[in-house]
Amino acid sequence: MSAAKLFDEVKGILNIRFDVELANIIGVASPVISNMRTGSLKVGNSMIIKIHEATGLTIYEIRSMAGLHAARVSA
Repeated sequence: MSAAKLFDEVKGILNIRFDVELANIIGVASPVISNMRTGSLKVGNSMIIKIHEATGLTIYEIRSMAGLHAARVSA
């Protein structure tokens, strides 16, 4: 999944319609969302954590939605 699809999924979870609302909720400037959607910026760890805090999704789920597959570490 791409950053665009990730943000669309998160907006659905939060029951909001616009990227500017998402930006306000997670505490970033709206151009950051736009630049990640277009691929100018990568979805980084800080964005993943902000989405986790806003939605309660696990880091693994968010990374999977964004297409950032990492090996799952088992304890």
